Formats: sequence, structure tokens, C-alpha cells
Amino acid sequence: MKMPRSQKDDFEKVLDILEYKILSGLLNPRERLIERELAEEYKISTGTVRKVLKELTVKNLIIHMPHRGAFVAEPTRKEAEDIFHTRILLESYALESVARNMTKTRLKKIETYETAFEKKLQTRNLRGILKYNRLFHQSIFETCGNVIVSEMIDQLRNRSRIWYHYIRGDARHREKSIQEHRDMIACLRSGNADKLKAVNETHLNSGYKSYTGHLPLMA
Repeated sequence: MKMPRSQKDDFEKVLDILEYKILSGLLNPRERLIERELAEEYKISTGTVRKVLKELTVKNLIIHMPHRGAFVAEPTRKEAEDIFHTRILLESYALESVARNMTKTRLKKIETYETAFEKKLQTRNLRGILKYNRLFHQSIFETCGNVIVSEMIDQLRNRSRIWYHYIRGDARHREKSIQEHRDMIACLRSGNADKLKAVNETHLNSGYKSYTGHLPLMA
């Protein structure tokens, strides 16, 4: 059953706000989200709040704890390690096909997303950074031609999004991201699958190490 237009607008608006607050650090890991308080703050129904929280759970930005409620997520070191290694396996597999299937039209689109991503980084526009970084990577992996694999990669990328909470203020990481994106584009242009996989693994490793470096040793 589809939501009425007004309810859908409320849902999308509050989803965007809470996602931004989590990834920008305005809401901290392990901070509790209370349905009644959110409904009052954003002047929406508790039913809409529940739908928003469910979607944030799908995006792995919050978790639900029995008898306690919803909390901003903080993946453990083991969860982060499992996500990282699974992404390496799936993305390396996909990039073999991506290198073969890449077209000039698709590459032009990827370059456009990268240009927009870099502009948003320069202005510290978090929403824009998240949007164009997602579109950059999504457009690459969609080219593999395997819908199931590209969807699984997208799901794992969603599970990694909370990492940005810890690396967003790292100027060195931002510069590395730009250079690694440009290196990936160069590999796509030349069709060098082996180098493309190596650059992508380095890119994943940067975010993974930045995130786990902020966790307690026993997390």
C-alpha cells in the first residue's frame, strides 16, 4: 500500500534530516532515538516515524535493541572487518566485468559524478558529498552486468556508510579519496582491470582503517 503524497513528503524529509544528522555527527553512535520525541519535533505521525526508523535500519545507520528502542549504529570491529573483506571479494569480481563493459557514455557519466563530488568536498556540502560519492560508485558497479552482484555491493556500501561519521573531518582522507577516484577513472579509460582492482582495494582500505582506528581495541 502506497503512502499518501503528504505522508511520503514527510517521510522523505525526516529520513533525509536524520540520515544527515547521523553521518555529520550531530547524532552520535549509541544515541537513542525516541519515536514520540521525533514525532513531536518534526510534527509527523508516529507511524511515519516508524517507517523512517525502519528505513534507517535498512541503511544500517541505526539498530533496534529489544525493550530499549532505536539507537544510532556503531558496527563492531569484527562487523567492519567482515564487511571490508566481503566487499573486496565482491567488488574485485565485479570489476573484471566492469573493465570489459565500460562504454564512453558510461565513463562520461562517472566523470561527471566525480566532478560534482569534488566540488561538494571543497564546499563541505555533506549531502552533496554523500550523493555524488554514491552515484560515482554505483554507476561503476552497475556496469558489471550482474544485477544481483551490483545490488549486493550497494547493500554492503550502505552498511559502510556509518564509517563516514569518523572520517568526514580528515582532510588527508578527502584528498586521498579524490586521487583514488581519479585513478579509478584512468583505469576505466584504459581498461586495465588488474590495476582497477588494486586501486579500489586501496580505496576501501582507507575508509576501513580510518573507521577501525577510532574503535576501542575490544570493539
